[in-house]
Amino acid sequence: MDESELTKPRRILPRWRKLALTPTTEMRGSEQARSEIHSSARRELERSLREWHAQPDLISAAEVADAVSLAGQDVRANSALEFFRSSSTQKIAYAALPSSYGDDTLYSTIRKLKVRLRRQPLDAIAAIELARNYTLIGQLTPAAKAAERALKAAPEDRFVLRSAARFFVHQGDLARAYRAITKSNLVRVDPWIMSTEVALADLLGRSPRWGISQIAGIAGSKRINRQYSELASALGMLEISSGNRKRARRLIARSLDNPTENAVAQAQWMDRSDKLQVDYPNNLLEREDMHEARVLHSLDTGEVSVGVESVERWFLDEPYSVRAAAHGSFISLALARDYEAGLGFADRGLVANPSSFMLQNNRAFALAKLGRVEEAEIALSKIKPPSKSVEAMYRDGLEGLVRFKKGDLELGRHFYMESIFKAKDAENYPVLLSALMHWFEQEFEAGTIDRETAVDLVKNIDMSLARNKRDFDMSLRRSWDMIKASTICKEQNQNRKVLGSYKGVEFFVPADLF
Repeated sequence: MDESELTKPRRILPRWRKLALTPTTEMRGSEQARSEIHSSARRELERSLREWHAQPDLISAAEVADAVSLAGQDVRANSALEFFRSSSTQKIAYAALPSSYGDDTLYSTIRKLKVRLRRQPLDAIAAIELARNYTLIGQLTPAAKAAERALKAAPEDRFVLRSAARFFVHQGDLARAYRAITKSNLVRVDPWIMSTEVALADLLGRSPRWGISQIAGIAGSKRINRQYSELASALGMLEISSGNRKRARRLIARSLDNPTENAVAQAQWMDRSDKLQVDYPNNLLEREDMHEARVLHSLDTGEVSVGVESVERWFLDEPYSVRAAAHGSFISLALARDYEAGLGFADRGLVANPSSFMLQNNRAFALAKLGRVEEAEIALSKIKPPSKSVEAMYRDGLEGLVRFKKGDLELGRHFYMESIFKAKDAENYPVLLSALMHWFEQEFEAGTIDRETAVDLVKNIDMSLARNKRDFDMSLRRSWDMIKASTICKEQNQNRKVLGSYKGVEFFVPADLF
């Protein structure tokens, strides 16, 4: 099972939610932004009011709300604003995402949005929503066209800018995302756009131009409001990258004064990845929207039920996100040992991320554990040759599992050893230990290892985990606990034959690991 996606660096990139679930604070413009683009905002308000009266729905109401946020209050907008607030509060989403892909609702939504855009070609909100829906079914070419159309129609709209930038990141085009953000006038004045600029510049290895101007003011403040939460978080990550941990700590502390859930998830990731020790009130995790943060927290605490519930909500919030799907498949497969659920996360995640090695790998793993060996073998054969050394390690481990399930134990052992020695050569001890754990489980299930040898091996792995706490994170420890619970900790009365030449611990793993 591949866990590589879980260890990738995280950045404070915008969430890309469907319109009704986007918090109103993220739709609202800053005071400075209003003054700079007031005239264009007034024109946009007049246009959006006409559309609202012609077709009063959530899209036109959201356009009115966005225009009012920049142009100022207007009594003519009250009915649209009330409609938008009530819809957002009750989580009533227009064009709601179906719970299962292939549902007619999603394709029906795309058809309706295309009809709307034929009637109103400059409807940027409809265009960016169309891009999102195309992304959810894995059609990135029409999604890109829709995103470009939205940017052309509303290059100074915060919601459109942040959504488009997130799409381009999903597409793998960081440079295009950065251009969209830096061409906008809002990047000079709007902290929500500045935070995106900082995060993208960091990913591209560039120095941010506009967001960096706020660093001294935020770090020196006693408290900031939510408008600046993600900017403070992005700047904190930038300072960690440059080695200034003292100022990074101040910035992250400010990001948590009145945080977005994205900023809390970023702080939680920093804390568990040893980037920075973060102190924040535990009651933050009690907020309804803290799905990703609770998932990351559960990996440390071992609260599997919390992780299972939260990762499903996170995935529904960001169904295009490979991180959400990857965490869902890992928690289901390794911690909950619910292989049907793990397969479900992999299948759903692959719709929007068909080339994800981790999701392909975990899908084959789930099929093998479910005893659907022929399907697992087909899934394994469809995985492209690994492009990274760590992927080759996981690929060999998966091949070992499939061979064991087919009854070819000798070949299975060969592939597990390949995975272990590749990891040893690369000094990647988490992958080494993961392969060893799963190999041990397969030998135990096959009845080819006696209890005494199994106990010795378990003790050695336990000792290694205890001695190398920094090398092995809590999720790997929890995974090992689950394997122990299903093998050596069960009372087994049947006789097991000795593993022959494989029974020595040294053959399972290089002796100097322990």
